[in-house]
Amino acid sequence: MRTAQEFHAAGCPRIARTIETRGANWLLTERSHIQLLADQLGVDITDAMARDLCEYNPHPPSTPVRVDVIVPFCAADSRFVAECIQSIADQRHCLPTIHVIADGCDWPQLPVMRPAITIRQYATPGSWGPYRICNAVVSGGYCDTPYLAIQDADDTSHPDRVWRQIQLLEEHNADMISSSMQQMAAPCCTEEALHRMRREPVLRAGTAYLSAPFGRVVNSTRTLRTAWFQRLNGFADLRCGADFDLDNRSHLFGGATIHDQAIMATRRLHGGSLTTAPTYRIGSAARQQTNQIVLDNLAACRRDPLAAPSFGGLQAAPQLQQL
Repeated sequence: MRTAQEFHAAGCPRIARTIETRGANWLLTERSHIQLLADQLGVDITDAMARDLCEYNPHPPSTPVRVDVIVPFCAADSRFVAECIQSIADQRHCLPTIHVIADGCDWPQLPVMRPAITIRQYATPGSWGPYRICNAVVSGGYCDTPYLAIQDADDTSHPDRVWRQIQLLEEHNADMISSSMQQMAAPCCTEEALHRMRREPVLRAGTAYLSAPFGRVVNSTRTLRTAWFQRLNGFADLRCGADFDLDNRSHLFGGATIHDQAIMATRRLHGGSLTTAPTYRIGSAARQQTNQIVLDNLAACRRDPLAAPSFGGLQAAPQLQQL
């Protein structure tokens, strides 16, 4: 662990002052949201977060790109599903197959899609959570394209998100990509969620944390090759944190990830979301337990990168009911 003096010498006075007042263990807490990259590169965290986003725009494809998009939703998200799906249907230069999964809840009114857009509807018999659902869609053989995009039901994607990400995947021969997201508060947003939005108005792809030292992939702007998801054996069977776990295993197993800093989606914060609900919010016992599992998996994969797929839950995924 680097000391306050070392951070002063590296040109990170704010981090150094916080270590002096709160102790070195502050760097190890999730609540601090300190990027490990600041430690590695000697960059002041506040200045780094204030820099302009770097944007690169590839040329649109000559023919529309086919892609599977997975959208799980629970009762708390159901009021936002129609807007989420519409944002996927409005994607330019691509033909998405949208897999919409009701996680133990009723169906809302869905928008009417143009004929080229395919919507497949599924239901779970109970509350599975988004990661187990993603595994079930892929393991059930429902995905027909080389690409897999993931989107939370309470988020919306900008019109160029999918084709742009796939173009960059192909151009760089990468396995996975994500972009940044603008945070937005819903009317039902809790005060804690509002505080999080003010503290981090943009979720930046590539931000490094203790549980994701290779850089965070923003899960709701995650697009990856379907074959790579299968090689990793999908997400770990966790209620939260499985996105960080997948990022770590992908890196250690030799995957190439692009952190595209353009803001390509909007994240809606509300009281019923998984990350703000009392059970799994930051600092909760369930979150701490999950974080420890992610760290344990990271340590095991560092010892033996070839073991990375064994921590995924794709092969053991339950069967979805297609409607």
